[in-house]
Amino acid sequence: MIFMKTKFINLLPAIRARMIRKTYFIRLATIIFFALATTVFLYGILSIPTYIYLNSEVEGQQQVLSTLKVQLSKQHIEEVEKRITKLNNNSKFLETINGHITASGVVRRVLTVPRVGVTLSQITYFVSKTTKKITVMISGNAGTRNELQQYQRDLQNTSFISSADLPVDVYAKEKDIAFTMKLTGTFKP
Repeated sequence: MIFMKTKFINLLPAIRARMIRKTYFIRLATIIFFALATTVFLYGILSIPTYIYLNSEVEGQQQVLSTLKVQLSKQHIEEVEKRITKLNNNSKFLETINGHITASGVVRRVLTVPRVGVTLSQITYFVSKTTKKITVMISGNAGTRNELQQYQRDLQNTSFISSADLPVDVYAKEKDIAFTMKLTGTFKP
């Protein structure tokens, strides 16, 4: 047997063949369009229950949010009132402290006095429990007797120190004088 290749011969005229091809594509496009339209329509119908459910959930959450806002505003007002009373109590306490003299304030005032040639090694702060009088003891070294005397005069000339007492035996040396000075006064600026 001999097989022959067969060639398809189109006996239709070219215009008619184009027309058949055109109608085929139009029918195919119509079927695709209706398939897509049906799919979109079914998707829309199936989405309606989801939309209704989500819409009801949103409304429920908005109601919960509004009740929480009301509760928070009430709690917030109570918290603010508590804070205000606490701040008022703290301010009253701070007003009572304002007139008190602190040890750091006394040391700061003593250190503002110029001390040329004098090196301080220790500052001790005492408050008498009975008289409430403040006493400060300063220890250190002075280069010369004149520098120590000048520092003592500078301390006595301040408005917050009433006396700066040195023992007499401190003046026995001319140079490198170790001293301990007793200061009394109000120590208020």
